[in-house]
Parts: sequence; structure tokens; C-alpha cells
Amino acid sequence: MNNAEARLKTSITPILPVKFEALKVIPLDAPLCSKDVSFIEVLENRKSIREFNSLDLSSIGYLLYLSNRIKEASVNEFGHIIEKTNIATPGSLNATHCVLRSPENSDWYHYNARKHTLELIGVLEEELGRFAKACFSLIPSSENSWLLWYVNDIELLESKYDDPITLAFRDAGGIATTHGLVSQFLGLNYCQLGLHGNHEAKYILNERKLIGVGVALIG
Repeated sequence: MNNAEARLKTSITPILPVKFEALKVIPLDAPLCSKDVSFIEVLENRKSIREFNSLDLSSIGYLLYLSNRIKEASVNEFGHIIEKTNIATPGSLNATHCVLRSPENSDWYHYNARKHTLELIGVLEEELGRFAKACFSLIPSSENSWLLWYVNDIELLESKYDDPITLAFRDAGGIATTHGLVSQFLGLNYCQLGLHGNHEAKYILNERKLIGVGVALIG
């Protein structure tokens, strides 16, 4: 892996964020009310849990709404679309996306943070089936969990930065940390894995160059 420090390009040519072709769209719920739980209580009690329950789409929607939804969008001085979420991202480009595998039907979904929906996406099923199996093999009896995969649009980062790979992994770390805290707040079981799915992201049917930068299980 190239560990060179990311630097702003001397000549920047903006590109649009990646688009995923949606084969089916599933609207997600937003939380209706907040719990009477302090941030310190959530922080002090946060821990990784390696046992998983079956989750409905409402719980998935709450997690993604509180963590990843886009609250505001604008265009910066270079011409990039910048998007504000509850997570700090490099250049506010929001280049890391959440791709989820459902335990019910093994389908793969992209979280559309602009519309707060899940989008069924096309993948090479055999290859990503092996990837999912490798993920579940790390924690016994975890097949009933949702697989949450952090996939980075590295071309978007490359349009602004030289050597942006460290930014991609830093971005995923911020998302995973937020997901851990929000999961604790919502009473969900969340555990990061030691895999990235770096090269497996090419099996998502998309013309852009994507890289996997982290994996977690939630249930």
C-alpha cells in the first residue's frame, strides 16, 4: 500500500460523485424521537459485541440516518460538490459509501445518503459471496448479521489530492467510530472486522474505481 502523505493537487479538475445504478429502491425510516441518554453514558458503555440479532430495516435506517445522511450540499471553490454529514470527511467530499449485505436474501445494497434510501445494486454474486463468507468466518454464528462495507470512491479523492489512499482509510475510520457510538445509543450490536475488502470492491458493477476500506457486522 502506498503510504505517501496526501497533498492538494497543484491543478484540480473536479468530477461528480459516483452514481450507483439502483435496481430497486427501499425508503428507510428516520428516528421519530431521541432517547434520554447522555453522550458520556454512550461513550463510556461503547464496546464491540460479537453476538448478533436479526435486525429490521427500521434499525438500519436509524443508524444510517444519524450517521451518514447528507444534511447540506454546496459547491466549493474548485467545483466539487461538498456534502455535510454528522461525520467529518476529507474535503467534505463524502467519498466513502456504505454498502450493505442483507442476511435475509444475500442481496447487496448501497445507502443513498442524499435520499435516505437503500438501493439494490448489481454485483458479481459469486465473488462477493466468497467475500461475505470470509467476513462471517471471523466470528462464529454471525451469518444472521448485516454486513456493512465501507467502499471508497477513490477517483473522487484523486481528483483533488495526490496520494489520497491514507485519506480513504482515515475516512472509513471516522465512519466506523461514529457507527460504533450510534449503535451503542440505539442498542445495536456492532463489531468491526479486520478485513477491508480492498480489491473485492471491483466486483460491484460500476464504471468508477472503487476500493474497500473497512468492514463491520451489525445485528
